[in-house]
Amino acid sequence: MKKIISIILTLAALAMFASCGDDNTENTSDPSDVTGTDASIVTTDPTGTTGTTDPTATNAPTETTAPEGPQQPKPIEPEKPFKGLMYKLNEEGTAYVIASIDEFADSNIEVSAMYKGLPVTAIGKRAFYGCTSLISITIPDSVTTIGESAFYGCTSLTSITIPDSVTEIGMQAFSNCIGLASITIPGSVKTIGESAFEGCTGLTSITVAEGNPVYHSAGNCLIETEAKVLILGCKTSEIPSDGSVTKIGDAAFGRCEGLTSITIPDSVTTIGGLAFCDCTGLTSITIPDSVTTIGDSVFSSCTGLTSITIPDSVATIGDFTFNGCEGLTDIYYGGSEEQWWDLTWFAEIPYGATVHCNNE
Repeated sequence: MKKIISIILTLAALAMFASCGDDNTENTSDPSDVTGTDASIVTTDPTGTTGTTDPTATNAPTETTAPEGPQQPKPIEPEKPFKGLMYKLNEEGTAYVIASIDEFADSNIEVSAMYKGLPVTAIGKRAFYGCTSLISITIPDSVTTIGESAFYGCTSLTSITIPDSVTEIGMQAFSNCIGLASITIPGSVKTIGESAFEGCTGLTSITVAEGNPVYHSAGNCLIETEAKVLILGCKTSEIPSDGSVTKIGDAAFGRCEGLTSITIPDSVTTIGGLAFCDCTGLTSITIPDSVTTIGDSVFSSCTGLTSITIPDSVATIGDFTFNGCEGLTDIYYGGSEEQWWDLTWFAEIPYGATVHCNNE
C-alpha cells in the first residue's frame, strides 16, 4: 500500500513540474522584441506630437527636404530685349551701350536715356547694321558716341536726330543710308570718322550747328574747319570759293549718283582718293590750275563722264584714276604729251579716249 501511495505522489509531483515549465516558456519572450503582432514603437516628432509606428511596415522611401545652407549666387543672365533693343554694360560697368536690335523691333525707334537705373551713353559698333526696316530713330541726350558702322546699310532710314551730347561719330556710321535726305551735325561733335556718310545718295542737305569748334557747313558741304578739308558733299553741293576748302577729302562725293556737275574753286590744291568715284551722273568736270595732286581712283566708275580738263599744274595723278570711265572720250591736258604719259602710267585711260595735250 505504501508503495502505491508513493507512486501516486511521485506522478502528481511530475505533473505539477510539467505544468510550471509550460508557463515559463510563454513568458520568456524579450519585452524588447518588436516582432510580435502586438508590438509597437512610440515616436515623437520634432513638433512634440506623439504617435505610433507600425514596425512591420516596409521602409518605403520618403521625401526629405534638404537642410538650408549658404545660397549659391545666381548666374548673371544676358540682357534681354527692351523695346526691340539689346543692351550691354560698358567695360567700367557704369553705363549701358545699345548692342543690337531685335528682328521684331519697331520701324520708328525712340531710345530711352536710362536702362536698369544706368544711363545709355553709346550706340555700339554695328548696332543697327543692315537694318533695312528702320525708318527713324531718336537718340537721347545721354548718348555721347555713335559707333563704327552703327547704322551702315539702313536703307529705309529717312530721319535721325543727333543730340547735342554726341561728341563722336564713328567710321562708316551712316554709310549707305540711301534714304537719308538730311543730316544735322550738332555743335558738340568733335570727331567724324572716315566715310561716315559715304554712299548716302539721297542726301540733299548737310548742316553743322553754329559754334562747332571743329566743323562747319557751307553750300551743303561738311568741312573740317582748321584743316580746310571738305569731308562730305552731296548732289546739291556747291564748294565754297572763300578759301575755306583746300582739299576735297577721300570719298567726299563717293557714290553720289545724283551729282551732275561740280565747280572746283581755285583754292583747292588736292583731290583725295575716291573723291568722285561712282558719280555716275557726272558728265564733265574742270580742274583748276591750283590743283597739284589727284589721288587714286578719283573718277573711278564715273560712267557718265565724257570729258575732263586737267591743268599742267598737276604733278601727281594716282592709280586707276579713270578706271571704269566707259563714256570718257576727251581728256584736255595743259602740259605736253611727254608730261602726260609720265603722269598716267597707271591711270587706266579708257580705250578710245582722246588725250588733247596743250589743250589742242
